[in-house]
Amino acid sequence: MTNIDHTTRTDRINAATSLQQAAANPTTSVWLAANAGTGKTTVLVQRIIRLLMHDVTLQPSKILALTFSNAAAREMSERLHREVLKHTQEDTKMRGQWLSRILARTATEVDDATFMALPVRLQLHPVSTLTLHGFCQRILQRFPLEAGLQPNFTLWDETAQKDALKQARGAAIRTISTPENPEYWAFIWLVGQLGELALNDGVNVYIQNRDKIKNALTHDYDERLRTTLNIEPNAKVDNLIKELNTQLPANTDVINYVQNYLNTLKQGGKKIQQWAADFSIMLSLNEGAQSTAWQSLFLNPNGSPTSWHNFITKAIQPDIPEDFEAVLTAEQTRLTAHQNHLKAIRTYLNTTAFVAVGKHTEELYAQHKKTVSALDFNDLITHAATLLNTPEISDWVRYRLDGGVQHILLDETQDTNLMQWHVIKALTADFYTGADQHDSQNNNPRTLFAVGDFKQSIYRFQGAESAVFSAIKQPLLAAQKIG
Repeated sequence: MTNIDHTTRTDRINAATSLQQAAANPTTSVWLAANAGTGKTTVLVQRIIRLLMHDVTLQPSKILALTFSNAAAREMSERLHREVLKHTQEDTKMRGQWLSRILARTATEVDDATFMALPVRLQLHPVSTLTLHGFCQRILQRFPLEAGLQPNFTLWDETAQKDALKQARGAAIRTISTPENPEYWAFIWLVGQLGELALNDGVNVYIQNRDKIKNALTHDYDERLRTTLNIEPNAKVDNLIKELNTQLPANTDVINYVQNYLNTLKQGGKKIQQWAADFSIMLSLNEGAQSTAWQSLFLNPNGSPTSWHNFITKAIQPDIPEDFEAVLTAEQTRLTAHQNHLKAIRTYLNTTAFVAVGKHTEELYAQHKKTVSALDFNDLITHAATLLNTPEISDWVRYRLDGGVQHILLDETQDTNLMQWHVIKALTADFYTGADQHDSQNNNPRTLFAVGDFKQSIYRFQGAESAVFSAIKQPLLAAQKIG
């Protein structure tokens, strides 16, 4: 690419136009990563126009344009129609210049006639401009039995979903809040540590991320969690809770060592004088308070190690052994390790408790949805992904769908999470196998166009992942990355 520092403004415009033309090439699958304001939507609209110009037999409805909000879907559709209408109303010369620009060649009379026919083609068979959730809903409505659903399933709106979740959460908490329940400890722990409001919020987060969590909750998840946190495999929850309430006693060896030089320390600078004074106070405390005071001598309130920089001043240095700071640092390391272990225990207990409550809530929530034949928005993606990736069914479903989908354009790709990508990947599985490419002998291959900028992601709270954004380009065997 030409260095923009050494080009004229015209050169930069021409270079950007060339990149947009390449990205709009209707015969090539493209993964486009571009910053805000670089014309991503313009390229997307021009690509749709070029697809329709390139293949006059292509019905616009066989172009599937997906995005992540209803507003964005409407804007995409309106933008396409505005662009087409605008140029159909121009004189032939101006329209020819514009067509030449987007086609990257001199437009012909045939091109002009083809473009002028677009409004009718778009009116008879509109481009399928949908949200990904809306598209998944259509799939499930078309293949409910194959997806294991009732044909008359209903889709809960946000209010209905919140109400059902609230009921399930309340029922789950009531169940585990009885002493005879095996998960009773989880309720007591979470309420005691976080409060009831935080417990409710935590369960909500569990439900929103239940698909990710389910993938992590394999049969050995507890073993893996303990291994990661360095917690004994057979340690019982009750014992771990007791361990949290057991303070590490002051190190008598270090106390005796420091006392040998306490008077000298009191002659040092302000920092060490204060430390020596705190040390003396610590000696007068009872065992429990002494443990807390001992820890504060070595660790800051936030748990970080106290700095020994300029601790031993030159005035007292001759009377303090060379290993003095090393002795303090060793004790500091011991206390830090203990604090980290306690943090690991809390992490383990928090995680395990939330999983216990969350699993029970999710089971009741799922049971209620099944009883009333309802789905929430997450279910649309999950069920569609499962349907399209189940070997015994997916080939037949894709065969039925393939007649209606020849090109997929994915806008705002940065907002894609892993489960959503499973849907898109399944839909495009046959796009890159030569034998299955649609009409490949006539130079009309099926294509995927993905565009986005992860820095603009607004759905990270729903699990949008940068790794997925990058992974989208991997299966594009004939892809062209436009920077």
